[in-house]
Amino acid sequence: MQPFSPSKPLMNALYRCVILVVVYGVVGIALGGGQAPWNGEVRHWGTMLEVLGQGQTQARVRIGDATPSADVVAVGALEGLKGEITIVDGNVWIARDAQGAEAIDAAESDASAALLISARVPEWRTVTIKKPIQAEEFETFLRRSAGNAGIDTKRPFPFVLEAALSVDAHVVRGNCPHAAASGEEKRLEPERFSIRGRRATLVGFFAEGSEGILTHHGAATHVHVVLPGEPSLMGHVDSVTEVHDGVLRLPKTKR
Repeated sequence: MQPFSPSKPLMNALYRCVILVVVYGVVGIALGGGQAPWNGEVRHWGTMLEVLGQGQTQARVRIGDATPSADVVAVGALEGLKGEITIVDGNVWIARDAQGAEAIDAAESDASAALLISARVPEWRTVTIKKPIQAEEFETFLRRSAGNAGIDTKRPFPFVLEAALSVDAHVVRGNCPHAAASGEEKRLEPERFSIRGRRATLVGFFAEGSEGILTHHGAATHVHVVLPGEPSLMGHVDSVTEVHDGVLRLPKTKR
């Protein structure tokens, strides 16, 4: 039996197929296609009880070490409760007071967190906000939207919301308004600020049943707000009064 020897036209056709597969594979990667869905993991360094209730405000993780890639989303507080941390869309924001926030290069910074809650989200799905959301509807809206997107709402999940917002927020400077601080932490009260009807970004985690770990007691969410500008503002959200004209981003899952 003679060994099979493909003809030249067949070889050329096969060669073209291989090239097309490689090219389209590279294009797919460049466009974000084929990315792995969110794996459902939410990490945290420190807990709300340890940091705010027990005064354990020592550094637990360097921000640069907790930000290995641009797909990280995170909220937290600096060591010593000397400010707030928010990470979103490859930007690391730090606010040490309510007068302004700065975007830092995490790789070049020595800043560390006493508390940090984070997730890596390779790809997001969006939900259009079709009507205004009032304060009492906010958590219900998040739970319902996530459930419709196939997310297990009994487990913590991250979200990003970009819209016209009205919120009240604060920046810790050694003392948190939601907990009784002790020792040195009593020295500086948090600075507060409000945003009314301005386009900004909420970054947070929905974590029902995680009170004292990821959220304050009585809350199912841990949320920060970022308002870029001159000056930029960033802080921990105490209350969301209204949300309208925007989009909610949720992790894309296998569904």
